[in-house]
Amino acid sequence: MLGYLPQEFGLYGNLSGYEYLDYVALMKGITNSRKRREEVVSLLEQVNMTDKAKKRMGSYSGGMKQRIGITQAMLGSPKLIIVDEPTAGPHKRKGRKEAT
Repeated sequence: MLGYLPQEFGLYGNLSGYEYLDYVALMKGITNSRKRREEVVSLLEQVNMTDKAKKRMGSYSGGMKQRIGITQAMLGSPKLIIVDEPTAGPHKRKGRKEAT
């Protein structure tokens, strides 16, 4: 599997971050709802977005949207993630807890 993080990507502003990621996980073939939930929650923790996951993405800042983008690229544990403009990423203090 391949992960992709474009520099700009369209998000569904009326969905919560969790709803969007659950949908993307389903599209990536993670059909077991328990496994999908576990993976989404784990990745949200890694990008420090757990407390904002139930808010509508239309209210997210640019950095928060970027972290959701990182999370969707990581869903399904791809062997390779292609990132367009990686230096345009999230704020240093608010980004990932661990480097990948």
